[in-house]
Amino acid sequence: MAEKGKGWQWECGGRIMYTPVSIARDRNIFLNPKLSNPIPEHGYLHTGQTTEVVAWRWPGDDRVFLIPAEFIEKFPGGLARDVVAYIGQAYREQHYPEDLRVKIYLRQLATGIALGWGTRTKEMLDDCLAFARFFTIQNYPFSILRKDGTVKTVEKRTFGFVDDVGRVTVWDGREIPPNKQWYNIYLSRLYAEALKTMPAAPFPVAALEAAHRAPRKLITPAKNLAYYLAARVPAQKVRLLIPTIQEILGYSDTNTTYARRAIENVLNVLHPVMVSNYNFTNNGYDIELSGKPGK
Repeated sequence: MAEKGKGWQWECGGRIMYTPVSIARDRNIFLNPKLSNPIPEHGYLHTGQTTEVVAWRWPGDDRVFLIPAEFIEKFPGGLARDVVAYIGQAYREQHYPEDLRVKIYLRQLATGIALGWGTRTKEMLDDCLAFARFFTIQNYPFSILRKDGTVKTVEKRTFGFVDDVGRVTVWDGREIPPNKQWYNIYLSRLYAEALKTMPAAPFPVAALEAAHRAPRKLITPAKNLAYYLAARVPAQKVRLLIPTIQEILGYSDTNTTYARRAIENVLNVLHPVMVSNYNFTNNGYDIELSGKPGK
């Protein structure tokens, strides 16, 4: 995986997860389908299974998103994004295993995405892993790159992140105590290929820590903006007009005063972890990032 802005240093320090830029910048991929009037149907998942699903699209986006119907009431959204990013980073750190199998411990996963450990956390992470397995995107534009990194062709594919999830309960003929069991996550071939070949954004886990300390209604918007800003590295300054930043955050207020208040609440969550300063001018924000390119 080609790190975008290789050597970039966030002033906050700490662990970095490298996630494909195209996914980090994607404003629709983890957006709650309840906002789009999803349609129940019998559909095909990326794993080849057929089941009762809900399908939805977003304006201006020709992709079709599908999940099994039971997930519509507990759509994990932003947390699933963190889990997918962690799995991708684990695949990288485990040296891109050929069988696409990533070994993770659930408690380490929780720590890795800045969650406290407990029964509720375990349940949420189990739900996220199940979601990551079944979540399907049709008409996903997958880029085929030349050796120099330029795009050769773009193919519309059926995409998913994870093909299968297995919890290891017996090893070498012996039962493993529940607190020592691990999960084998089998990545999809396309996600594994994206992790190995596509430009990747350096995402600081400290941004998740900051988001989780924020009021509940700010957590997901703060994460959305954090992933987007990581994808803009190595730029040290980013300009975003109000409509653009609202789209990133998932906001839609048309009153400029209220919109600015909501946006600045989110920017303040990421200050000083990713945002060192921001200014409002000409219906937009000039955002200075708290980092710099490495030497």
